[in-house]
Amino acid sequence: MSVPPKVSVIIPIYNVEKYLSQCLDSVCAQTLHDIEIICVNDESTDSCSHILKKYAKLDNRIKVITQKNSGLSAARNAGLKAATGDYITFLDSDDWVASDFYELLYNNAIKNNADISCGNTIYYKNNKDMWFDELDKRVFDEIKTIYISPDEKRNICRSWACWNKIYKRDLIIKNNLLFYPGKLVEDFPFTFLVCALSKKIVVNPCAILYYRQNSNGIMLSKRQKCAFDALDNCIKLREDFYKLKQIKNNVVYQQILDNFLFDQCIDYRQRAGNYEYMQKFKKFAKNLTHYDKRYGTILGNIIYKCLNNKVLNALLFIDIRHNKINFLLFKKVKLFKIKWYGPQLWGMLFGFIPVYRFFKFK
Repeated sequence: MSVPPKVSVIIPIYNVEKYLSQCLDSVCAQTLHDIEIICVNDESTDSCSHILKKYAKLDNRIKVITQKNSGLSAARNAGLKAATGDYITFLDSDDWVASDFYELLYNNAIKNNADISCGNTIYYKNNKDMWFDELDKRVFDEIKTIYISPDEKRNICRSWACWNKIYKRDLIIKNNLLFYPGKLVEDFPFTFLVCALSKKIVVNPCAILYYRQNSNGIMLSKRQKCAFDALDNCIKLREDFYKLKQIKNNVVYQQILDNFLFDQCIDYRQRAGNYEYMQKFKKFAKNLTHYDKRYGTILGNIIYKCLNNKVLNALLFIDIRHNKINFLLFKKVKLFKIKWYGPQLWGMLFGFIPVYRFFKFK
């Protein structure tokens, strides 16, 4: 009986001929040689098929799966079914990894007997701009690198990208975890459930993945579909969460989930911005019973009361990016705005003096 590879790298591929070679070169050159590279060609119409054939001849660790065009989630699921490694990871075909990325993650996982091993991400744009994500900074700025309790795993559960982590295959198979087919914004339901079900997560900030901000990418080209899919994923994730006996009664995970899903819906609201979306969002938000109080802040208490008061005709949320509080009104009222600018009180009271805005939805 053959020994399984240490890590299975699943790479969904669709019309990325410009970047595919860089991606494959970075994986084939890994210092951790004992890996399998599963390339799922989602019926690309460019030269990706020829590139894959060339690389498969050069490296016998590369396995090519060809499927009818079914989307990113279906491609990842096909890779999951074919994967045989002790750990499984995902890599987008327009991204690439540092040469020791998987070795650092795997060794850290084995050393600590961890279910998930996380690396760091550098975001890359225009061949010159590079930066770290704000959430990633919070995770990696902490001295603690081993996360066990739900409170300790809070930020990692919210760091929803699936490609900067390796997951123990047994954990995924045992719980029958898959990506929601036909949906965009598909990472966070999968990542949240794996993190919540895991017993131990480890982090190595020195393991680097380069994430390309592609101006032609799905997230930018299909903004409204992203918004509706994010909402659909939120609804299904809550259903799946409460089916899992190991975690469904854990109040901390319930709070993390409701915070996370509410924030995601709000983030994508601006991409949809129509009546149908807001009505669907309103119906969903009423079910958020464990939205925490933002760690006891004044604004957090307001949010908590609004979400749990069925009499109110408005939902309130913080838009940190633009330093404002938004009230979403679901009755016919005149559109008006109230603006109040004050001094910055960061870390003293509740973070900032916001700009208040009221939105009208007919």
